[in-house]
Amino acid sequence: MIIKDDELFNLITEIGDFEEGGRIKHDMVECYISLELTPHIIKTYSQDLEPILKKHFPDVENPLEELKDLSFTVCGYTTYNDGFESHDDEIQVSKKCDNDILAYFKAMVKKYNLLNEDILLAVNKEDLAIDTEYFLSMLKTLPMSYKSL
Repeated sequence: MIIKDDELFNLITEIGDFEEGGRIKHDMVECYISLELTPHIIKTYSQDLEPILKKHFPDVENPLEELKDLSFTVCGYTTYNDGFESHDDEIQVSKKCDNDILAYFKAMVKKYNLLNEDILLAVNKEDLAIDTEYFLSMLKTLPMSYKSL
């Protein structure tokens, strides 16, 4: 799920966890800022979060309790000492999951989702092939009941 909300976007960039990814070009690297609705974050920022969550999840009766496994991520880039810049103001919303296969898939999407045609030319194709092959091998381990969903 993707949402746009300036207030939430600013909150994520202010208090979220910053993570650098691969190099895009020269000294520019992709990066992500994620805000997971942990008990600590909810307790500390509940006044800011509650109205935002109610706005985007109107059917949820108690958003601070029921949405505690959600994670909000904004993607962008940074250059040396220039700080975070976003490609757009989209916020990716995902649910925390302990499933190793899904976690790996999300990490793969996160790793490669900013790549456009020009940037793909600079990607190490062997790494991409290894990542893809490993993910496909993990899918083969799923039970048949899961595959029929």
